[in-house]
Amino acid sequence: MRKEERLMDLLGQLDDSFLVDLDDEVSTVLKEKRKKTVGEAIWFQGASLAAAAVLTLIIARTSLLPEVNVPPFDSTLPILHMDYERLFAGGWGYEGLMGKNIEEIHYDAPWESGDFDTLPVFQNAMGSKSETYTMEEKLLRMKKALLSAGERVGVVIQEEEILVEWIQEDYPIVSYESEEHTISVNPDLSARVGFKTPYIVPEELRSKEEPFIEQDSSMVYPTLKENLRLSEYFAETYGDLVMMNDPEMAVEGGDRNIYGKRYYHVFFYEGSVDPKEKFLNYFFRRIYFNAMDMEELSSIAVFQTDLSQKVGEYPIISEREARDLLVKGNYVTSVPETFPGRKYIRRVELVYRTGYDEEFFMPYYRILVEVPALKYEGMNTFGAYYVPAVRAEYLSGLPTYDGSFN
Repeated sequence: MRKEERLMDLLGQLDDSFLVDLDDEVSTVLKEKRKKTVGEAIWFQGASLAAAAVLTLIIARTSLLPEVNVPPFDSTLPILHMDYERLFAGGWGYEGLMGKNIEEIHYDAPWESGDFDTLPVFQNAMGSKSETYTMEEKLLRMKKALLSAGERVGVVIQEEEILVEWIQEDYPIVSYESEEHTISVNPDLSARVGFKTPYIVPEELRSKEEPFIEQDSSMVYPTLKENLRLSEYFAETYGDLVMMNDPEMAVEGGDRNIYGKRYYHVFFYEGSVDPKEKFLNYFFRRIYFNAMDMEELSSIAVFQTDLSQKVGEYPIISEREARDLLVKGNYVTSVPETFPGRKYIRRVELVYRTGYDEEFFMPYYRILVEVPALKYEGMNTFGAYYVPAVRAEYLSGLPTYDGSFN
């Protein structure tokens, strides 16, 4: 069999989902050629190079989806009882990201498919439903986080200077205020340090983008390059605010709003030589520099999640298994559309959900899916569909899509 024929045979075995990440023009050509029989195929100049490119694609994609290797059941690990309906109920809107293509959406977590066989699960001790700590113990931990936030700006906070405000019966906020700063800590131990006299951004680092009028407000949408330059400046100039041994910069966002404008979230997280620790730090040890319109640094946001209550180290499923479970309907989502099919999968991300209402901090596969019904003025919507990454035998049950949203 000639190489061209072998290539056509391979293409004939490929699902469309293996071609969606190619350049649109190349993908279209390859799909059209796959439809032809070997005798009818008309090969363009450079067919050997095209064959090599497709074979490389096949090898790369299949290497990302290794064969499933199910580890022996570990009876010492507690079964996790998950209330998926509560976690994904209510809220405003749905989790959907707009963009021209999936490459516009940033995911910088230090992970590649197949990196981990196990990941830790933690009880969310400070969560809304947790009874791990009494309210008095939660307040003590919040006050400790407040003192730590004060250390970043050289402030020593006394007990009598701490204010406790109750937003709801089970939702206190502890805070401190001086002539120079406002510092507050939420029940999830996230802290905000505000500067009453903001740090001015040098003129040469301000965005060169023209302001955009949005709902009677003037907004500036800096480019990614401008965001990165400013964040590097903050880290170099105000490094004492970071308080990390090995800070690493990351980018999330890049999606577009209804006006087609892109917004980025640049932050720092604690690096580590241990890949698993570094992966956890990406989600649970972060600091953001908040600069309004890139003209002044007005505050920093610090996330230092309580991970003291480790439940265990759990075997996780592979990306291949996650895709299969999504196709079978074992997912939860806030997207107001049924999963449209395997060929619309655009990216698979391994993440930790870190919300206040999470009962457990456990890994999920967050699968971004192009939803045809949600296209908007030439832009695609990539909906987030979640599949638990912990193996099913350690869960009280897998989520099952029931046709409802929110």
